[in-house]
Amino acid sequence: MRKNGSERVRTFSISFPGTSHDESKWSRLAAGFLGTDHTKQPVECGIEDLFSKMVRHFGEPFGDSSAIPTWRLCEMTRQHVTVALSGDGGDELFGGYERYLARRFQLLYDLLPSALRSKVIEPLVQSLPATTDYYGTSAAKKLLLFVEASRRIRDNPLAVVPRTFSAAQVAKLTGLRYQTDLDPVIAAARQWMGLDPVSRMMLTDLQTYLAEDILTKVDRMSMAHALEVRCPLLDHRVVEFASRMPLSFKIRGLKTKRVLRDVAQGHVPAGIIGRSKYGFQIPLGSWFKRGLKDWAEQRLMECPHGIFDKGVVQELWKEHQLGHADHTHRLWLLIFFNEWHAQFHA
Repeated sequence: MRKNGSERVRTFSISFPGTSHDESKWSRLAAGFLGTDHTKQPVECGIEDLFSKMVRHFGEPFGDSSAIPTWRLCEMTRQHVTVALSGDGGDELFGGYERYLARRFQLLYDLLPSALRSKVIEPLVQSLPATTDYYGTSAAKKLLLFVEASRRIRDNPLAVVPRTFSAAQVAKLTGLRYQTDLDPVIAAARQWMGLDPVSRMMLTDLQTYLAEDILTKVDRMSMAHALEVRCPLLDHRVVEFASRMPLSFKIRGLKTKRVLRDVAQGHVPAGIIGRSKYGFQIPLGSWFKRGLKDWAEQRLMECPHGIFDKGVVQELWKEHQLGHADHTHRLWLLIFFNEWHAQFHA
């Protein structure tokens, strides 16, 4: 785009100063290397002004808290342009998520004696201190996610997408029984049982996580600001081409998105090509303990619909505040659901 365009390319990013979620260093590096006209905006924890509007624009329960920075980014971008490009789809098509690597390690991990896993390794991992840091910078959080995923996939090889609440937690929270046969993720994964475990995960992500989370989030948040966001990597020809590629073109050893990294040589800084995956997340867990503490607690405890067990909700909140566990995503789901229910079912 920079090479062929007649005007200087505009680029936009947001930052979270002083947190492990901040990527401003990398956006600055990319913009400087490419010579773009770059606009960056720091984001603080104040979401009280946008939360109700954001929920209304989704019109349904939506559990991904990265909708918050997406709202802010689209809001800022629309002040300057009417159409923007995103890189959505690259991870699902070309093997970018670290859990694809973890799935390979899990195949080896499962070869260990079950007693060693259940009585030694997993209790040790679960005893590690909880943190609200971004998981990519926390070895303890990575290990915990790995252990949880290993257990989930051993119980059901089709449960390839991470779950915020386990079936047992759903039952405890709502009294409802999670029914595997009604889970659309399980139904999607079932189609790919003949493939290797990593390809099965990637294709299930393409059908579920990408379609129902990532693209839905960007579509709703951009349309809320009359911004058109287009995804070049999801051109049908690119998708078809990527789908025909051998897995080794995408993941080899510890190298993810191999073909994209190779193609990008010379076009973007080497430091960006070599860095590991970083998700578009916010320091919501620490915000719940500080700037958003009173706001979040009030919205958690005010749930007149009676669907959630109040004692269980209070327990989650207390464990998070005391640092016994990072319940950020679970708390966000409950807060969002309460607001959605209040708006559409009151």
